Amino acid sequence: MAAKKLDEQESLSQIDEKDRKILTILAKNSRETLVNIAKEIRMSVDGTRMRIKRLVDSGVITGFTILRSYKRLGYSLKAGVLVKLQNLSEESLNSFINYLKKYPKVIVLNSIAGDFDVEIVIIAKSSSDLAKFSKEIRTKFSDIIVDWKVNIITESHKVEEFEI
Repeated sequence: MAAKKLDEQESLSQIDEKDRKILTILAKNSRETLVNIAKEIRMSVDGTRMRIKRLVDSGVITGFTILRSYKRLGYSLKAGVLVKLQNLSEESLNSFINYLKKYPKVIVLNSIAGDFDVEIVIIAKSSSDLAKFSKEIRTKFSDIIVDWKVNIITESHKVEEFEI
């Protein structure tokens, strides 16, 4: 039987200092070996493996990934786009979100509260590539997009790494 997912309060109350160290180690290098993690937290490899499995089963760890250098892959631009929507139905919102989720150059997609409704981070090979994306999306969803602000991201200082 699969372990039940814990709600947020339960998850936080179940995490001790060794779990926090495991999370910090894996956040820095998701490929770190069990042997090295176990040495660093001063536990057996089996105990460490069980803790990581519990963190995964409880939903605290939702995946293991890499960070890519988009510039080295030929994408010299990264832009944040803020979108304000209007005349929304559930169907039109889902269509918009699902389209963007499948768009290969969209690397972040968030619903937000405030002056705008959606935040998009996109990578592009050039300014014309970015303009093409903007035109395509704004044309396809012109019935629901009322405002569109593009900000070029010049440098990322921190991405998903924090101590708990």
